[in-house]
Amino acid sequence: MQDKIRTGPRKVKLIVWLACAGIVGSTIGIHEVQAAFESDVTGPVSAGYGGAGIAETSDGWAGFRNPAACAVGQGGFACSWSRDFGLPELSRGAVATRQTIVAIPVSLQATSFGWAVYRESGLGVAVAQRFGDRLYAGVEAGGRFLAIEQYGSGSALAFSAGVLSTLSEEIAIAAVWRNANRGRISGFRDRLAESLALGIRATPAAHSRALIDVVQDRGFPAEVRFGAEIAPLSDLALRVGARTEPVRPSAGLTVSMRRWSFHYAGDLHPDLGASHQVGLEFRR
Repeated sequence: MQDKIRTGPRKVKLIVWLACAGIVGSTIGIHEVQAAFESDVTGPVSAGYGGAGIAETSDGWAGFRNPAACAVGQGGFACSWSRDFGLPELSRGAVATRQTIVAIPVSLQATSFGWAVYRESGLGVAVAQRFGDRLYAGVEAGGRFLAIEQYGSGSALAFSAGVLSTLSEEIAIAAVWRNANRGRISGFRDRLAESLALGIRATPAAHSRALIDVVQDRGFPAEVRFGAEIAPLSDLALRVGARTEPVRPSAGLTVSMRRWSFHYAGDLHPDLGASHQVGLEFRR
């Protein structure tokens, strides 16, 4: 949701109430809106790429971005924490684990956003299957839970689907249909935000890669997200990226030690300031 804001200079803390205002407005019958759950979890690795990464499978947050990515990569655990625009009220925590259960790749995911007055949380499970040598498909089902002080609480079911194809060792393409069912949040007139994303990942060399995603959210202009990475050392990776609508440059890094990795990413909104995200990942 925050990416769609185009405000001029004003008290930054007003943005904390925008999500509440949209849902409250729909509750009293103004019109049906998409105000809640509009900011997807991408993880700190993707955040360094400007939010791109539906074709990226190397980090523990891949299942959040594309259910098909569960079929690729190692099992493990990842957790992250972010704060948008320096506001404690816009903090988000996320955890994910990727395992193989009865020969089926599975990712379990949970996230929480907001504070006591306004809280979004979610639980999800993504499963994936391999078809042939280079094609993967996956689906994700989950619950989204919303609580607003003095306005009650509600929930909705969310269903997403994704595909991923590794065309070669250097090129991968992917597509994701997020919240395909546009579930309605019970107790409110708000629906989950639906989006369609297409992405490409290129790895021209062993220690570099480039990504680009095009994301179309229902009711908004298409957004382009892109980034690049270089690994000057075996245990250090550096990233830069940007996203449009509005233009937000980003940067990030990863420091690894054996099976553990620490990730950091930050980006800069032209009006609202900087956002930061950190993550810790363990690979089996």
